[in-house]
Amino acid sequence: MIALSTGTESSMKAMDSDMIEEMVKDVNDGSICIKTIVGDEDSTMISKLRTNIDTNIGKTLDANHVKEILRNHLYFVKK
Repeated sequence: MIALSTGTESSMKAMDSDMIEEMVKDVNDGSICIKTIVGDEDSTMISKLRTNIDTNIGKTLDANHVKEILRNHLYFVKK
């Protein structure tokens, strides 16, 4: 089992979901099976993966996006 991360330097929205789908297909054709994707809140990408590749594939938010969401919520609470 492997988790695929797009990295913290770019968001999932910057990467085309079709390209990520192709990468997962290519990797899954070998001896590696991707079970979790790490990224932001982009629902298009995970929906395509669950529809076209594996209905059980999981998704986890990366730490930078969680921090940003929390920071934004705290900012609005402070107002």
